[in-house]
Amino acid sequence: PISSYAFVTPLWLRDDNRPSWADDLEQSLLTDGLCIGDTKCKVKKRRPPKRDRIAHNEQREASKRRALERAQAKRPRWQPELLDKFDARDHSLDPHVFVANLDKERLQLIEEVYLPFVFPKSCREEVIGALKHVWTNHPKSLRVKEMFETLEAFRLIEKQISLLMARRREEQNATSSSSISNQLTTIYDLACGHGLLGVVLAYRFADVRVVCVDMERRTCFDHYLKGFQLHGKAATGEAHPLSNLAFLEQDFTTLREEDIGGG
Repeated sequence: PISSYAFVTPLWLRDDNRPSWADDLEQSLLTDGLCIGDTKCKVKKRRPPKRDRIAHNEQREASKRRALERAQAKRPRWQPELLDKFDARDHSLDPHVFVANLDKERLQLIEEVYLPFVFPKSCREEVIGALKHVWTNHPKSLRVKEMFETLEAFRLIEKQISLLMARRREEQNATSSSSISNQLTTIYDLACGHGLLGVVLAYRFADVRVVCVDMERRTCFDHYLKGFQLHGKAATGEAHPLSNLAFLEQDFTTLREEDIGGG
């Protein structure tokens, strides 16, 4: 007959190097019991000592912290909620604040976190240097709201253009065609305003013609050009950075078909 139970504490319960056969033996003892002399006893697992339970809980919490740190390390340093650090009005950023007027902490947030998040490594240092040149030497040429709006638009447009160019290259390779009509040749930034979007697109896609169009060419546009000419790098075949960029001072509705071209 099976009598009352016996508590069993195998040594391996306290050993990190648990034997491979331990699970099977443990299950057998819990299921079939243990013979002690002529008496067969039920087996119940004894709870580990409090010291061991505390150590186990600490190890589990440390493992959770490491997993959280790994997840945070993979997460981009820039997050949308960081926009709350900048002056706002109603439901948008204050349109009257210039980047040059920001305190040191927020300038570092832009230079060391946001801009590296937006631009790929291939052009990151040059773009940061060019924009820093603008807000340092021409403090009235770059507003916080305009910068964020423009560069967020750049992120979306740059991704779509890159996908389009990759798709066209695949189509060209599939048909063994070298026809220029199948290639992206021109990007138009219509009603471009300050023109920063066209400038950064022209620098990112140096082999594509970029045309900014507006009724008036603002002074800040030339400040952006100067920044990239000083800090940018000319692409292969370029005499100087942004040689693929043009500005048309006119109403974009009057553009002729030959102006638009085949891009």
